[in-house]
Amino acid sequence: MNMDKEDIIARIDALLAEDTFGSVTAVAKVLAGAQILAVVLYGQDGEVTKSLRGYADGMAKAGAGPWRGTGSAARGILETIKTDVEAGLLGRLRSGIAGEVMGDMLALARIIYEGEGDRNAAAVLAAASFEDTMRRLARDQAGVTDRPKLQDVLTTLKDKDVLTGAQFPIAQSYLQFRNKAVHAEWDKIAPESTGAVIEFVEKLLMKHYS
Repeated sequence: MNMDKEDIIARIDALLAEDTFGSVTAVAKVLAGAQILAVVLYGQDGEVTKSLRGYADGMAKAGAGPWRGTGSAARGILETIKTDVEAGLLGRLRSGIAGEVMGDMLALARIIYEGEGDRNAAAVLAAASFEDTMRRLARDQAGVTDRPKLQDVLTTLKDKDVLTGAQFPIAQSYLQFRNKAVHAEWDKIAPESTGAVIEFVEKLLMKHYS
């Protein structure tokens, strides 16, 4: 996973711009994003990573309970990470960690999906994992360096035999899931669709990044 200082700071700023005081879905998104950055910078066993994982577990168990407090904690940790990055403390930043990082994001989506948490938050995380995985595969396996439309990314992955057999039409159907989740069209998302997307992305990560 190739991220430089500017990329990381931009990602942190985008997460801090989320409305974690008015939406449990935003809290889940920020928490997942913070976990990803923590794994990249501090490693799976870093104290920051462990702290965020604890908040994620607590949120999954508490459901839609004290989520505002979790959001505030996640924001505080992100501010700390930003300070570290600005000071040049890039920690364990390295290439080839994409599968591990996205696996953490998917794990959080599965925890929320299978627990008593907000299913809409799980859908957002699953959709984000799907898109990011497709784009990473396009970059790593097909040499795509710009940011084309996601439909074009899927077509490129098919043409390069990264998505084979039934994977391509399945991925196309999940593109619609991604669009609905991003635009918060919850009434158009079947509950079981989130689980199916999580399983699909997990299998791709296992195949290409394990």
